Amino acid sequence: MDPFSFWRTVAIIPAFGHREVTQATVQQCFREPVDVIVVDNQGDYRPVAREIVLEPGRNLGWLGGTVYGWSYALCRAWDYFVLLNNDVRLCREFFRGLLSAAQETGAGIVAACYDGDFAFQHPSGGIQPASDYAPVDRHFRIGHCDGTAMLITRDVVSRAGMFDPTFSPVYGWGASGDYCIRAKKHGFHVVLTEAAYCEHIGHLTAKKTIGESYVSVAAREQGAAVRQSRGSQTWHEELSACSLDQAMSRPCDVSVITATKGRPGHLEQCCRQLKQQQLAGLSVEHIVVSDGPDARARAIAQEYRARYLVSIKPERFARGEALARDVGLRHAMGDYVVFWDDDNEYADNCIGTLFEAARGYDVGVGQTVHCGGGGQSRLIPEDSTSVFLFGQIDTMCLCVRRQAALRVRWADCLGQYASDFIWVDGLRRTGATFRFRPAPIGVHWAKTRDESL
Repeated sequence: MDPFSFWRTVAIIPAFGHREVTQATVQQCFREPVDVIVVDNQGDYRPVAREIVLEPGRNLGWLGGTVYGWSYALCRAWDYFVLLNNDVRLCREFFRGLLSAAQETGAGIVAACYDGDFAFQHPSGGIQPASDYAPVDRHFRIGHCDGTAMLITRDVVSRAGMFDPTFSPVYGWGASGDYCIRAKKHGFHVVLTEAAYCEHIGHLTAKKTIGESYVSVAAREQGAAVRQSRGSQTWHEELSACSLDQAMSRPCDVSVITATKGRPGHLEQCCRQLKQQQLAGLSVEHIVVSDGPDARARAIAQEYRARYLVSIKPERFARGEALARDVGLRHAMGDYVVFWDDDNEYADNCIGTLFEAARGYDVGVGQTVHCGGGGQSRLIPEDSTSVFLFGQIDTMCLCVRRQAALRVRWADCLGQYASDFIWVDGLRRTGATFRFRPAPIGVHWAKTRDESL
């Protein structure tokens, strides 16, 4: 299973004429599991596959067309928005490269390398045909980027909005820079990745309708917009407020994901236990995912400096914790993830023990004391061969490399009584590597006084 197949990603492509050029770009997008929106400013586009075609009824231009398609996408379930010109040629695994960079760096905006006017976005290996480009897993923090090909997370949009359609409204120059400045003010990073590259044919529509004078006209419009918004000096200072040679990496080693629903006492106890962990230098984040909005859970998460997220369970979906774990995985920033249910007890060295078991492998497995009804307890899993058996594994025993964890959705692993062993077996089927360490890391209570998720 493609680990990015359930990352809800949409490419938004504004176009005006040049139907064959746009169609070629769309066909390249569909080499990967993404959706595509074409904003047809001229009204003559013909779809080539399953792309969504929007017709605003007039020419909104590149900037207006981008915002038009983006507004449509925001009302749907996509989490990642890739703003793309209609006249680009993409390297292999282009979207995978953008998504990998977003996950590996935690950046809110990711720009692809290209062959365009911004020289700092040229790849270190030099400009070349997209078909020949070999993606490199290398990312750099930058101050701003060209709007030709950039990924933006929904989290950024929820804080910074979309492009300002009044900034250079005719030609759109500078709108992406203005957006990067706004996103940085909200604490988000802008990253350039060599894991994605595109060729930009460049300015086809504008040069056809306006002529070669387009460049000078667009530059003058941008200059006027800059002077009106911030002033030229402030604009350039805010754009370049970053080191171009600063390599980016994941911000933490382990993400702890806790699914919860209406159990503030359990959640607070879980947060306290995490605070007491002996981490021995490990950097850890805590993600609390509530099955439905919960003001008390939000307050507890804020008190303990955890990230608070909400998953919305469909009416007929029985297992809310599965969706909550998937939501946590999609937003995790660690190299590895562990799953802490809110009603278990965790040893003070739990995370460190699991991380050491997983180091160099996709999955590390520890042991837990499983306490069932009637006061009976047993140690699970008993050994490395029982890891994949029903009743012999619990979620709290696992430390999983984030990229491996994304290969299998919890929502697809629902059993009648448990989903843990189904999910673990799914990882095994994808070729994940395992290491078992016979070291107890806590206590799992099979029965609690409160109803489970």
